[in-house]
Amino acid sequence: GGQLARFSLPDSGFDARTAPGVYAFTYGNVGVVALDANDVSYEIPANYGYTEGRQTKWLDRKLEELRSAEDVDFIVVFFHHCAYSTSTHASDGGVRAEWLPLFARHQVDLVINGHNHVYERTDAIRNGEVGRPVPVGGTTDPRRDGIVYVTAGGGGKELYGFPDGVKESYEGNTADRESVATFRWTKSRDTRAESVEWSRVRYRGFSFLSVEAVSGAAPRLEVSALASSGERIDHFEVRRGA
Repeated sequence: GGQLARFSLPDSGFDARTAPGVYAFTYGNVGVVALDANDVSYEIPANYGYTEGRQTKWLDRKLEELRSAEDVDFIVVFFHHCAYSTSTHASDGGVRAEWLPLFARHQVDLVINGHNHVYERTDAIRNGEVGRPVPVGGTTDPRRDGIVYVTAGGGGKELYGFPDGVKESYEGNTADRESVATFRWTKSRDTRAESVEWSRVRYRGFSFLSVEAVSGAAPRLEVSALASSGERIDHFEVRRGA
């Protein structure tokens, strides 16, 4: 109620009284989808399943609608709980189970999360594994390589860190794979340790994510992570080919 009293959110075919943080809009050549991951996250059981599956069904329809729209080149999805992260809250098994298959089916171009108060970015992930390495300055095509997931949590309150021994990796183009190879993700019904070769860039300072959409004959998303000093700590491009 408080959120609806303060903000006028886009009317995207989902009942805002049920979940006011769920909506979609098109900006230029980009379809943007906002979700409430409390609905699928395993982290807080009291919230789990509160829309009784309605949000996930809406998401499936909305992604199909956006992907078939002639004026939409890219789809960007954002929500709170992380699908892929090695910081304090780790990766969320509920998000992975419920939504990642939909993201893959509809070829989502970029997924942005918060929750963990750091910056972390994956390689392109396809079928749960690295589909293609995306080094700093690299380019990826989601149709071929998979989806890049960004944790853009480096603003606001106090910052988090990474597990002991895990190095920041923004100073070079190649992340230190050995240091995170046995990370245990904590928000899953699967208690096995997970190998996380997908963690490409990690930065624990304050940061801001910039996404610029370029249209025309060669549409692309230019994604940059900026430190509070203005230093660009990460950048890559998303292109969808011809």
